[in-house]
Amino acid sequence: MRRLILMLGAAVGLLSACGQPHPSHDVAYYRANADARQAEVADCSSNPGGASASDCLAALKAAGEAESQRALPYQPPASRLKNPGQL
Repeated sequence: MRRLILMLGAAVGLLSACGQPHPSHDVAYYRANADARQAEVADCSSNPGGASASDCLAALKAAGEAESQRALPYQPPASRLKNPGQL
């Protein structure tokens, strides 16, 4: 009986150590959620071995895209023709 109680206690202890898995997000999620992107990038840089690799890559890619859009906005040049379709 004591052995059964010990085995049940060990099983409960092992199962309670397994927390909820960290939800995995893609680049589109991090592109749309700046707060989550900044938090994930900070977590990846402060704890490189403990964070999810796919989340880190997605957050870093989205951060790079956001920085590119901020730093290098592209405006196509205005046409010098009044009717460019009628050449």
